[in-house]
Amino acid sequence: MAFAWLLLGWVLSVTFDVHENIKLRRLGTFALDPETEAVLFTQSEYVQGTDSSRSTLHYISGPGKEPIQVCPLNVHANNVLYSSANKLYYFTDTSSTLDSAVNALYSFNPDTQLCTLLSNLPVDIDAIKISPDGGLLAFSADVYIYNHTNRPLTNTKLEQERLAALLYKAKVFTEGYMRHWDEEAWPGLYRHLFVALLPATGLITEDMIIDIMPGFDGDAPLKPFGGTESFAFSHDSSRLAFTTQIGGYKQWMTNDSIYYVDIIRHASTTHHPVRISSTAPTCLTCTNDGRDANPVFSSIDSDLLYYLSMNEPTSESDMLRLRRISISSQKISDLSPSFDGSFDAFTLARDEDVVFFLAHIKARAVILQCKISLGITMDTCTTVFTGGEISQYEFTIKENRIYMSLSSFQFPTDIFSLSLGFTDRSALTVSDAERVTAINGDIMKHWDRLYPPEEFYLKSEIDGALVHSFFFRPHNDFDTTRDKCPLILYIHGGPESPWDDSWSYRWNPQILVEQGYCVLATNFHGSGSFGEEFQKSIRQHWFDIPVDDTMSAWKYVHETYSYVDKEKTCAMGASYGGTHVNWLMGHTDNITCFIVHDGIFDLTSFGLDTDELFFVIREMGGPVWEQFEMYERWNPARSAKNFSKPALVIHGGKDFRIHEYHGIALFQSLQLRGIPSRFIYFPTQSHWVWQPQESVVWHTEVVTWLDKYLKK
Repeated sequence: MAFAWLLLGWVLSVTFDVHENIKLRRLGTFALDPETEAVLFTQSEYVQGTDSSRSTLHYISGPGKEPIQVCPLNVHANNVLYSSANKLYYFTDTSSTLDSAVNALYSFNPDTQLCTLLSNLPVDIDAIKISPDGGLLAFSADVYIYNHTNRPLTNTKLEQERLAALLYKAKVFTEGYMRHWDEEAWPGLYRHLFVALLPATGLITEDMIIDIMPGFDGDAPLKPFGGTESFAFSHDSSRLAFTTQIGGYKQWMTNDSIYYVDIIRHASTTHHPVRISSTAPTCLTCTNDGRDANPVFSSIDSDLLYYLSMNEPTSESDMLRLRRISISSQKISDLSPSFDGSFDAFTLARDEDVVFFLAHIKARAVILQCKISLGITMDTCTTVFTGGEISQYEFTIKENRIYMSLSSFQFPTDIFSLSLGFTDRSALTVSDAERVTAINGDIMKHWDRLYPPEEFYLKSEIDGALVHSFFFRPHNDFDTTRDKCPLILYIHGGPESPWDDSWSYRWNPQILVEQGYCVLATNFHGSGSFGEEFQKSIRQHWFDIPVDDTMSAWKYVHETYSYVDKEKTCAMGASYGGTHVNWLMGHTDNITCFIVHDGIFDLTSFGLDTDELFFVIREMGGPVWEQFEMYERWNPARSAKNFSKPALVIHGGKDFRIHEYHGIALFQSLQLRGIPSRFIYFPTQSHWVWQPQESVVWHTEVVTWLDKYLKK
């Protein structure tokens, strides 16, 4: 391939920094024609002089072909998919031809390379799927359930206009979220799934759709991050299954359940030509109090549904396992009870005894091939691929090649393909993958080479578990026999979200390495991808075992790498990582400086002011009034009297996961104690700093702080 050179290294010239980082184009979603292997994908690019980006469509007509931009007027493209029945690609974009600018449905014809507007609806549509026979569209849209009629989208638009015109902005809540992630909630507003008949000509209008969740006080897909993985058509296009959670206890329960409807078509009428066979969807998994997700119908029998499921209630970090249910008998089969890990996604092979899983093992994405008849365990599954981070994958029709969006510490996300012709090795790796796109090739060819980190495991003195770390050091123009390298203790969030071999546009260790720093990223107890026992060991042990892991890895680095400056160390982290840093701030005296991004300062307060209460209830073993001593035991605020080293505090004003109060309280504590401190407040940003110009400020402030205390 013309892009193969990109895997080998870059022409030496430019240092990778925040300005290079925001130049990078970002791969969105892609859709594969499984027969021709043609690909349609979206990529977003920062618009110079603004704080926004545009998302454009690009088409690759087959293997070995170069990508070309198509439909240049579509600059907010998203949600691409392919319909084998219709031989068309579909996507959403903001329409400029309708009366109001709303997110609408489009098709892309690969033969004519033209995009066509297909819907005229009064509100935005989001997640989309086309039925296997090509005749139906399922899509999501936000609706007010208390104002539900045969025209729910129009009534929702009118209700939005009415509320916007009110002279007061007060809201009244009796249940549910008041705020979630970065959104202010509106009482009675939920994301519902709709089904429409795809017309041969003309636009989809509101008269042609049906809300399959009438009156449901639940979201599908689930907010804030649910997508098309959460609903699916049956192979004969007669049923639709989806995941939602209803009721007023969403903040402290994770009882996401799978429902289904039978779809009836009335092609003879243009007024609501699609109906559901009952007044309400039927719940299939409500007997399980844990999370159920990712429904996939059998391609052989529409009575069988496969899905991923957690056993634990009030848990977001339990293991997702594969289950199958018979709709007619309601019999549930647990197909992977002994698998020591969690599945992210799965694909059924044609014979359905074989399942391909996307999972994470030891800080890397893996694709596993498992046979249901053999029992799904680590020992019986074959690792097809391991390496980097995979955010999407698709199979060709013969199941002999995978297309995937792949990144690593060394390169941002691109599309790769992988032949499944097995070799003598146990698994294929990144070096076996063939690059399909190089959307940043023109930018990255000027960079200094980005090197992979070293890795090591240390045996825990507490329980004997092996604890993994990544260690990065400068390479370009860095002499290990002469130069000294200040150390950054890089502490991840979650706390179950591990550092893995992936590219990040926000917390990218390579940016710090290119500024002359060494970076130590430890996957302490609690980190995912190292087995269930290891992952759950952090519960009610937030800062004893994990902090010991961090300190042990730090000690090992000092003893092993003579060029690491023993006198210059800064600890930085976000979310739980920022909370971990807050704890270190009050319990260590040998760290030079600290950087806290959206960390918890007062854990007892957090137990009631966070949006998703189920998280802290599971981590601490119960709500505040039942486990007050546990909350106070791990509360960083209790040790504020011990703070003594300079700290940079960063917080987003729209962070409803960890309220801005925690950043303000931490900064005020530091100021009261006369400790050098700086507070960077991002009023428009959430738990993440994601807009380009805000990212420039974030990185500039972080690097300036590090330079001030570690390079003076």
